[in-house]
Amino acid sequence: MFEELMERGSDIVVDEHMLSSSYVPLEIVKRDEQMGEIVPTLNVVTDYQVPRHLFLFGSNGTGKTVTIKYILRRLRDYAKFRSVYIYGSQKVTVYSVLKEIASELGCITSERLASKGDVINAIHDVMRAVKVPTIIVLDECDYYEGVEYAEILHALIGDHGTDAPRVCVISIANNIRIVSGMTDAKVASRYRPKNVEFPAYNRGELFEILRDRENAFSPGMVDPAIFSVCADIAFKSRNGDARYALELLLEAADLARRNDEKKVTVECVRKAEHKIELDFSLRPIMTLADKPRDIFLTIASSEEMRIKDVVEVYNISARKNNEKQLKESNVSYYLGVLEKRGLIERIRRGKVNGRGVDWFVSVAPDINREEILKAYEV
Repeated sequence: MFEELMERGSDIVVDEHMLSSSYVPLEIVKRDEQMGEIVPTLNVVTDYQVPRHLFLFGSNGTGKTVTIKYILRRLRDYAKFRSVYIYGSQKVTVYSVLKEIASELGCITSERLASKGDVINAIHDVMRAVKVPTIIVLDECDYYEGVEYAEILHALIGDHGTDAPRVCVISIANNIRIVSGMTDAKVASRYRPKNVEFPAYNRGELFEILRDRENAFSPGMVDPAIFSVCADIAFKSRNGDARYALELLLEAADLARRNDEKKVTVECVRKAEHKIELDFSLRPIMTLADKPRDIFLTIASSEEMRIKDVVEVYNISARKNNEKQLKESNVSYYLGVLEKRGLIERIRRGKVNGRGVDWFVSVAPDINREEILKAYEV
């Protein structure tokens, strides 16, 4: 059986990496306007100048990450600079972020420095000592709390009371809320980035992105109609999420290989759609810590709940399981975490003025609530 599975459909895909959302193509599709804002900002590194900070924002799968990676890759042909790339989902504490940056810059070893202050000093010493600028990309900023994000920025760029390190910080997030709500005046006064918005892709743009990956398949092994179908599904159900479209295409190819199909067909895409939908719904929930995840599952147990009911229902469950109950202020904090990650929505209902006004929460419309409840046996 193992040998049969190893041979099955092995000639359908010749370069699976091209179907990955982490793949950086030779050309970026439909992001000329954004590149027209970013490249002139960064090209001062050719004169060893430090570029202005950048803040890239837009919903999931709008090309933020692939565009900045493409630009930094091309920029190396013209200038010398050092860069560090940090994913918020992998490094979620201030200390872990700074330690990773210090490690990438080669200024500490895991055995040498322990305190956060030592790590910050090491980063600053290295950035000031070298002649070339340092570009630090903080991707997935939505995973940080506002206070943590401000602390990371303060550690990297300092404030007006300190000498500015030779660093450009490029932040990437799903929306601009984390910057616009910054309360640390010292950080806000120095961190004034150029904001670049990435709008959602339309059907035609998604089709071009997918069609650009056709060389990932062996000749004749893919029905050309699947690119249009994947683009249409991603546009309708995921608001133009290119990553969703690519993963749908990859899952359809895997399905064809598993079933020993002659080629990847529209039928393969239709069958793959359900699994991809479940994967995309579960993925952001699986990265949550215990408390925010349990709050989310509490909300998901009903189509819509008042915030005070969320507190009550959660605490009933906590009492049954001999766990610590939460105050409404604690629940409000976790609701902010969930809302920032696009997992829930808050709605104000009732009269504009006077009595009868209340806040309700529900699972975000692009998340499959039923499948999540089933997966977690809620």
